Amino acid sequence: MTSIISKERFLSQVKKAQHKHAQMLQSCPSDQSFRAIGPRIYDLRKLYDREKIYAVKQMQYFRQYQRLFTKEKRALMVTITELLQKLILHKKLESNKKSTKHP
Repeated sequence: MTSIISKERFLSQVKKAQHKHAQMLQSCPSDQSFRAIGPRIYDLRKLYDREKIYAVKQMQYFRQYQRLFTKEKRALMVTITELLQKLILHKKLESNKKSTKHP
């Protein structure tokens, strides 16, 4: 089966995003708006096995809030958004494969 992004790759990218978020929090711990997105970043690892709609909602959340941040923080948000786009494409491809199979 063709895969846009494997589960291992997805989890690896999420772990990198979590690590980068933690580093940025250490550099400026007083940024409450950036601290508030932390739980959302940590919840990303649960998205691979869930339905596509959850990934879409998370992507919309990160797109909405990326405008609030400076360059480095915005870059992290864009990276997460791109990762979620790959996951959504993977889910679309997966659902199309299932629907085209004949019993």
